Amino acid sequence: MKLRTQFSVGFGLVVLLSAGLTGGLLIFYSYQVLLRHLRETQLLFARTRAQAIGEEVGSEVSRLRHLSTLVDLDLTDARMEPERDILRHTQPDSPYFKVETTAVSPDGRVIWTEPAGIEGEVVLKKEWFQEAMRAKHVFVTDEQSEAAPGKEAPG
Repeated sequence: MKLRTQFSVGFGLVVLLSAGLTGGLLIFYSYQVLLRHLRETQLLFARTRAQAIGEEVGSEVSRLRHLSTLVDLDLTDARMEPERDILRHTQPDSPYFKVETTAVSPDGRVIWTEPAGIEGEVVLKKEWFQEAMRAKHVFVTDEQSEAAPGKEAPG
């Protein structure tokens, strides 16, 4: 093989190797940029959703505080229908969560829930009830009640 042919083949291999390496690096860096952009988009989505959920929870807590000050609400009487009527008409339609409002006596017995569910159940030893007893204000938890037979669990 002549020197010129060897030089041409060597130069061609160097050019091919350089082009392949450059292409590989471009693909790798493009992939890294894409992943970074995807992470940033997901983080922005999560922050936006968390803010929306936080605002809904805040408005729900405000709603429950307002409802607790209404004259018609008297949890000490035997009539629970006024409380249920008010809660039925004010249940939010949240795309993020379903709200269950539970009235529990100090001895830990569930007096009523809206929507209806676990009336009569004793929750005295449940952690969320202990936290609620220590709370100074409206208590919100992510605890889900057990579904009654044939009913779907709220949440």
